[in-house]
Amino acid sequence: MVQGVGLEYRDYNDLQSGMVRKTRVSSADLEWVLSLQGAVLYVVRFESNFAKKHLYTSTKNAATVQAQLANFAHEPDPTKRLAQAKLAADEQKFKTQLAHRSPAEQKCVSPGCNHKNDEHAPGNGKCNAAPKSLQPPPGALPGQKVKKVLTAVPCPCIRFTSVYADKRLAQGKPDANPLLGATGLTCDAIWMDRIDAKLFEKVVVDSIVARMNSLGANPWAVDGEEIEWDFGAPNAGCVLKVEPNSTMREWIAKGYRKVTVTVKRDNKDPTKPIYVICHLDGKKTA
Repeated sequence: MVQGVGLEYRDYNDLQSGMVRKTRVSSADLEWVLSLQGAVLYVVRFESNFAKKHLYTSTKNAATVQAQLANFAHEPDPTKRLAQAKLAADEQKFKTQLAHRSPAEQKCVSPGCNHKNDEHAPGNGKCNAAPKSLQPPPGALPGQKVKKVLTAVPCPCIRFTSVYADKRLAQGKPDANPLLGATGLTCDAIWMDRIDAKLFEKVVVDSIVARMNSLGANPWAVDGEEIEWDFGAPNAGCVLKVEPNSTMREWIAKGYRKVTVTVKRDNKDPTKPIYVICHLDGKKTA
């Protein structure tokens, strides 16, 4: 649980280095307790992999930044050189996060499979896919000339596993695949380090209150209401469309500052309504 806006981390034992490191808690375990409006305390939670997928943070790895400094040796001002190195390190980190959602890292790598997780039995079980291919008809003898027919061939995979999940398991991280779900080659990301936490909190709460007021006596939609988060002109560039073949400077130059999210509401306790952020519509980023 986080008081206000922020990300939460937990310790884990890195099996490869033997060191205790930190990793972000999963989206399902992240909860923001936001400001009190009158007698109402607003609580925000996240569905599925939303927080890991859309809330990006700058690198905390000093060695990564240090490794980038050599690329900016031509910059005589040490302050500017460090800023450029940090920006390059963040670009590298963000592209790595994007790659973790790619089909190459998320599709099953069990022999003969290459299918998505939702094509497998729950709990990373056997693959249920049965793609059709041309096969000899039942009863055909080996070497016999027959007309082949389209036949469903069950996938031989007995367990879902992916490049990304295998890597995290080898590291000993508690959540094997926090990005499980729809794959993507681009991502709309809110750059948390570029937005003041109090402003972020105000934007979230104000947007919820504004939607409540606009609904009047109408109930909150069961499937969620679309809400815009506008972080303001001074924060232009805090929302990024991360792509593999463009640069951080290009992402920032687009000046995006608004996202549209789908929010579900649990109002069992009217003094502590829980709002669940479940989707970001990249087509409406502005």
